[in-house]
Formats: sequence, structure tokens, C-alpha cells
Amino acid sequence: MFCAVQFFVDRACGGRIVGKVASYGQQLDVLMDTVLRLAEKAGLDADELVALAHKIDEEKTQYKASLKTRAAKALDDLKRDDPGGYSALVKELG
Repeated sequence: MFCAVQFFVDRACGGRIVGKVASYGQQLDVLMDTVLRLAEKAGLDADELVALAHKIDEEKTQYKASLKTRAAKALDDLKRDDPGGYSALVKELG
């Protein structure tokens, strides 16, 4: 099913879409997946796009690992600097 998409120049509307519907990254993921599927069906060369998708996936993986490290450090800092706040947070998280 295809639908007509109207692109707005209005920043407020764009901000609402990104905030409520899908981030730019999510929108690009959908588009990239669609283009890759279409290219595969049509037998078209999409090596550059495939390589880009792999690089993006690697960055996401590294970011998630980094996020975990930063969260662990933040928890250690909280435990050291505010033991009561740390205990409350641990209780809250269950």
C-alpha cells in the first residue's frame, strides 16, 4: 500500500513527528531496509548501501556497549557520592 507523504517545512510539525512518531534514524532505517529489499528483488547492485548498513549496525553496537559502561559508572558514582540516592534508585528499579 502506498500513500502520499506531504513534507512540511514547519519546524514545529517536524519536531512533533520526530518526538511522537519516529526519530530520523528510525525513519532512515525503514527507508534503507525498503530500498535494500527492492534492490535485491530487482537484482540491482546495492553494495554501497549494504556496506553503509553494516557500518551503522557496528556503530549502534558500540554505542550500546558504551552506554552500558557509562550507566555502570554513573551508578558507581551515585553509590559513592549519594548512598541514600543509590539505595532509593535500586529499590525503585526493583
